[in-house]
Amino acid sequence: MKVWIKIQRVEREDNQEIIMGICDEDILGFESGDFKISEYFFKGELIEMEDALKKIDDATIINIFGKNIVSELIKRKLIENSSVKEIKKIPHVQIITV
Repeated sequence: MKVWIKIQRVEREDNQEIIMGICDEDILGFESGDFKISEYFFKGELIEMEDALKKIDDATIINIFGKNIVSELIKRKLIENSSVKEIKKIPHVQIITV
């Protein structure tokens, strides 16, 4: 199963933020009203989900959309089900590391 992943690095005075957007392959570009899974934020590389999961540890902020990727994160106990919100019936979670 494949996901879109985009990694952005933002330099700060005292550190570097690594911001990652990940979404299921089939929802990139989804729009409903003023909500959109934007290509600008999520369209980087189309890679296997397993490869995307290996990159998560490097990120400081992760924005994730999609039934498949969110389900896999729950299955691996990387997030709790209670952390998941739905936007336009699409599972969504944000992970921020400190």
